[in-house]
Amino acid sequence: MDLLLVIIQAILNGLLLGGIYGIISVGLTLIFGVMKIANFAHGELMMLAMYFTYFFVLFTSLNPLFSLVLSVPTLFVIGYGIESQLLHRVLPKGENPVILITIGLSIFLSNLAEVLWSPNYLVVPISYPNTVYKILGLVFQESYLIIFAGSIITVVSLWIFLTKTKTGIMMRATAQDPFAASLMGINPDKIFPLAFGLGASLTAVGGSLLAPLYPIFPTIGSYFVLLMFITVVVGGLGSIWGTFAGGIIISVVLSISSVFFTGDIATVILFVFFLIVLLFRPRGIFGKSVRIG
Repeated sequence: MDLLLVIIQAILNGLLLGGIYGIISVGLTLIFGVMKIANFAHGELMMLAMYFTYFFVLFTSLNPLFSLVLSVPTLFVIGYGIESQLLHRVLPKGENPVILITIGLSIFLSNLAEVLWSPNYLVVPISYPNTVYKILGLVFQESYLIIFAGSIITVVSLWIFLTKTKTGIMMRATAQDPFAASLMGINPDKIFPLAFGLGASLTAVGGSLLAPLYPIFPTIGSYFVLLMFITVVVGGLGSIWGTFAGGIIISVVLSISSVFFTGDIATVILFVFFLIVLLFRPRGIFGKSVRIG
């Protein structure tokens, strides 16, 4: 395979896998857009979803996609509870206490996972083959195609929810101006836990789709949360479609860098790209203002 074909293959893999990076990051930007807080435990929520998928497949021998039926509502409830029982109490005191709580929650969840499931790597037991299609010399893995299709369906569904439903419109109004929204009869205290729960449920989608591709261990969330924050900043804070596109861009940059460099250097290339974006587009490539939609 010549170099040009290798590069095109890397771009293709980055495009297909980038959709899921976008989805898990959209949950983060949704929480930030509505609540104006950074959730540093977002990666650990995805880690829980990955463990959930592992045990679901282990005990049922079903396709990991079926775990979404349980993992999405479970993560929504967990996220709703975190906001309503923990963050809600300290939100009036400013951003710093909230940041400290989410960092503490991140540490707690990763250590809890280590106690419950050990620090060993776990691999989702897949009983079916990963079909590979070859077109014009390019390789299309079925698992990557499923991931991309799932991510597209998820982000379109989220956009429809935010723009066409009463609850979604109230979330967007709260994100734009909580005070004005409250004057219109919208209670931000009821919207915040819904937004946090929805953001957490998106990590369930990401966790279930990524679990068959990655080894699962207690600190995997710390790796992904870094990618999430980079994706959100590159795509544009508060922009659903910008963040989704940012996930694809980040994935393509990583994929192409991996062709020429080892994993660590490829990560350095990603950070250089991140800094260049910040230098020329401080609000992100697609960001104009903090918004949801």
